[in-house]
Amino acid sequence: MDKLATNLCNHHKPKTNMKKSAPKVSRAEATVSEENRMAYDHEVNRRAYELWEAAGGQHGDDLRHWLEAEREVKARRQNAKQM
Repeated sequence: MDKLATNLCNHHKPKTNMKKSAPKVSRAEATVSEENRMAYDHEVNRRAYELWEAAGGQHGDDLRHWLEAEREVKARRQNAKQM
């Protein structure tokens, strides 16, 4: 890319000196968070499969089953936190 083209491309970039950085977490916190995410994904996956089986095992509604499973798992976890 020649100098003129580079200047034109850079002209449209927002000029800011603010750098966004991810919050710093310890390695132990990251591991716990990753384990929680894996457990959540496993629970959603299992529930989506149950919904698929209950619907007769027909293909084509995988996204609907997954989203419903996510809603159910989130609601169950919220209720467990409140107890």
